[in-house]
Amino acid sequence: MLIHHVSILVKDFAAAKAFYTPLMEVFGYKPLYDIPDTYTGYFHEKKGYAEGSFGLSPSRTDHANNQHIGFSAESREQVEAFHKRALELGAKCNGPPGLRPQYGPTYYASFVIDADGNNIEAVYLGDA
Repeated sequence: MLIHHVSILVKDFAAAKAFYTPLMEVFGYKPLYDIPDTYTGYFHEKKGYAEGSFGLSPSRTDHANNQHIGFSAESREQVEAFHKRALELGAKCNGPPGLRPQYGPTYYASFVIDADGNNIEAVYLGDA
């Protein structure tokens, strides 16, 4: 893992938490660090901070900066579960689960757009 942690700015902090809390459960992450109305950090339930974290903070302006984040999945099934859960939570499809040979021969991914316009991806690289 190259990136240890990343945080994004969101327009509606409560709505973002309601979206990302169940979505991050797909990867085994829970909101284990929470400062009300300021920051929520999601950490792997068993590996903790050693596995890295993903965080949310409210934007200080009336908009958020659109970002792209790719989460590492442990299987194709986890990519598919991520996509299904994200759509159930209100995300828009930005690319259904499938192989993306333009990125690599075993690159299996899906993409969704969250309420703030961020492009969120789950990717499994197979046994490359």
